[in-house]
Amino acid sequence: MTRLSHRLCAVPGCTLDAHGHGRFCNAHSTAYRRHGAPTQKGVTASELRPYLKLVDQRIARNRESPLWPALDARWRVLLADAKALAERGTPQYRYQREAARAVVKLADSGIEPRDIVRTVLALYVMEGNEGRRFKDDRAFQFQMVRRVRLLSEVNVGSYHNHATGKTKRVYRDLAPRIVLCLAQWLATALGAAGVWMAKLERDQNEATQQAQEDVRTALRGLQ
Repeated sequence: MTRLSHRLCAVPGCTLDAHGHGRFCNAHSTAYRRHGAPTQKGVTASELRPYLKLVDQRIARNRESPLWPALDARWRVLLADAKALAERGTPQYRYQREAARAVVKLADSGIEPRDIVRTVLALYVMEGNEGRRFKDDRAFQFQMVRRVRLLSEVNVGSYHNHATGKTKRVYRDLAPRIVLCLAQWLATALGAAGVWMAKLERDQNEATQQAQEDVRTALRGLQ
């Protein structure tokens, strides 16, 4: 029998062997499944907080806009479709069924539609301001689903570490195909608003920077 030669992880700079028949080492394979890209780091609550604040400020300045209840309604339509799909008795695409169950589980935990909307919009604004924070579109999709699911405690488990005597909280990952299905549904329902919100924030930042530059230019011209 010919012995298999060692293959290095496909991530540039990684000196570890690829895991099994995959392209990445064990650590980068885990990141790929969990975060959407082998070098993608999870978006934390503290990282997202400033962008949630921007979304809330935008909502407050446009309190009477019909957009916000319309987005809430789009989530409710997504939920209704998911319930119908989850309860359907006929054979269907397994990952879609599991994605539908994840949506229903999230809704049953008591999360308000507006919290879903705010989180998705905040992720789009974050992507618009910090594009390099996300390795690619797939990584962004994974982070969007992850942050939405983390709104609920039902997606968090725990185990007791006998070595330290402490209880550790862990996030329950979904299969990547389920995550991508969920991401597609969220993007279809709320993505257009997220892209537009990100553009508004970019335009506002550019206008502020231009105004500051105009002041500096005027100051330099003083005699």
